[in-house]
Amino acid sequence: MTKQLVVCADDFAYSESVCDAIVDLATRGRISAISCMVNGPLWREQAKRLIPLRDKVDIGLHLVLIEEAPLTKMPHHAPNGTLPSLGALMAYSYGRKLALDEVQGEIAAQCEAFVAATGFAPAHIDGHRHTHVFPGIRRLVLGAAAKFSPRPWVRNIAEPMTHVVTR
Repeated sequence: MTKQLVVCADDFAYSESVCDAIVDLATRGRISAISCMVNGPLWREQAKRLIPLRDKVDIGLHLVLIEEAPLTKMPHHAPNGTLPSLGALMAYSYGRKLALDEVQGEIAAQCEAFVAATGFAPAHIDGHRHTHVFPGIRRLVLGAAAKFSPRPWVRNIAEPMTHVVTR
């Protein structure tokens, strides 16, 4: 069996400089995947830059479930218009206090925003700061991925929780 190394640049659309660097790396063949943040103000304009790169790299969705503005109304998790901190989301998740309907709606909205701006399904789905693997959220991400054809891959991390917490 041949193993393949995927080098993925996260946070596309976080800032113009991040977008510039990622597009440069992709154009020069230095990365094999790009993960996009679709909930920020730069997304729709910057997404146009991805179209010519589609045959060079996998382009996927980098779900943002912390510390930024959601695309949907989230009265439990973002009552003031800002998603919870990483620590708070982790506590909700491991404490089984997630408002799963809110999280599912936000994941669906981010999936729709990706397709609307690019015209194609994401090649992969992952989460900012690995939140896509949290209990409860992982199942929702897998469900969202299953709705696409072809089905995107979902990043799997093999990192002890103590490493995540200390980061």
